Amino acid sequence: ASSGKRDIDLALDAAHKVKDKWAHTSVQERAAILFKIADRMEQNLELLATAETRTSYPAFCTAANGNCR
Repeated sequence: ASSGKRDIDLALDAAHKVKDKWAHTSVQERAAILFKIADRMEQNLELLATAETRTSYPAFCTAANGNCR
């Protein structure tokens, strides 16, 4: 799946809504949240790697003047 301007706007709106709450979150709680995100990323590593490859590889080929390896 690809993202567009609407997705970016939604993400920014969500971030702005919680920025003050995040600023008042303890270091320990922030760490717990970030570790939970890291765990989810590890659980979905193959999916994330596939998605990243699909978005990055065409750009690499273009930069390499179509000389894809």
